[in-house]
Amino acid sequence: MDPEAFSIDPEGSRSLSLGCPVDYGTSAVKRRLDAFSRHWDLSGERLLDVGCGNGAYTTAMADGFGEVYGIDLEPHRLDVFRAQVQGDPKFHVAEGSAEHLEFPDDHFDVVTAIEVIEHVVDLDRALSEIHRVLRPGGAFLITCPNRLFPLETHTILLGSGREYSARGIPFLPYVKPLHRRLSTARNFTRRDLSGLAAGRGFRVEAWDWVMPPLDHWAPGRRQLRVVLDRLERSPLRIFGVSIVAALVKDPV
Repeated sequence: MDPEAFSIDPEGSRSLSLGCPVDYGTSAVKRRLDAFSRHWDLSGERLLDVGCGNGAYTTAMADGFGEVYGIDLEPHRLDVFRAQVQGDPKFHVAEGSAEHLEFPDDHFDVVTAIEVIEHVVDLDRALSEIHRVLRPGGAFLITCPNRLFPLETHTILLGSGREYSARGIPFLPYVKPLHRRLSTARNFTRRDLSGLAAGRGFRVEAWDWVMPPLDHWAPGRRQLRVVLDRLERSPLRIFGVSIVAALVKDPV
């Protein structure tokens, strides 16, 4: 990854990456959107997908909305998205950041951030902006890395400045100081997300967790998915790869 793609986490010296989008129609898309649908109706007049990337999640949510907006920082990802929806007036795709949303107040019924907030530099500013553009009673739906998942799914940066896969380092997410120093993305617990929502006009509607989608796992994938489906319906789901939050903007 280009070093210019990294930003510095204001909480410390961690370098935050921009992340990578998932492929269209994968299990990752289905699992995370199924989790949203368990707790909130994915429908309304307007949807905003923050950090939409190539639009793999955005297009899968589009049927329930009259207008669909997607913003992202990476133009080449947006080019892929535009090619997928070319000629469809429902879609509005633009370059932009979560910290500076160029939309009116109370504009969207649903705002989503799917595997995004771990990469946002000024998370406080982003949450304030999302709250501003969300209509009262609307939902902010989040998925993000779960600190209780024992494997780091993002890369790490070592002293040389080189980027490495962290999949061979088990339990790195459990060692918070070391994870903060090395990982190129944040991770979160339910308490973390509750703290972010508190005082910003959101109330927590629901929590959930998503097990690994295994889209790039070939051997035994079908059998493992059966096991993971069962785990996702059990108390052990709290160790899933992603934590899911449905936050609602309280009416004034």
